Amino acid sequence: MEERSYIKNPVLTGFNPDPCIVRVEENYYIVTSTFEWYPGVPVYHSRDLQNWRHLTNILNKHHHFIGNPDSCSIWAPALSYHDGVFYLVYTDVKRSKYPFKDAHNYLITATDILGPWSEPILLNSGSFDPSLFHNEDGRKWF
Repeated sequence: MEERSYIKNPVLTGFNPDPCIVRVEENYYIVTSTFEWYPGVPVYHSRDLQNWRHLTNILNKHHHFIGNPDSCSIWAPALSYHDGVFYLVYTDVKRSKYPFKDAHNYLITATDILGPWSEPILLNSGSFDPSLFHNEDGRKWF
């Protein structure tokens, strides 16, 4: 009889909110929110979806969180990969108190998950938890 291998949840224990996973060839990568904690956006790696190890943190010099209140800063980073390039879109939340939310969405890229990562490009403001879609015709949808 064939033995089955089951993935136990959660695959990452501890405080790892808003996970986003991407597969690149035989590698799986997960990034998570870090809020005001620095360095930001940890990257975890696995080849089997069961055994994960911390590789690096993506935001280690690109962003300044000065003045951001508790539980703000980096929300729901979305990692994607297309044509040899990693893309990370994320929100830097400067204020989250109702009825006003001050949130700014950025894009950075790298050809290697370990970096170097590009300088952030401001995409828009006012919304949060962005995602990026790579169309077959080469266009990107935000």
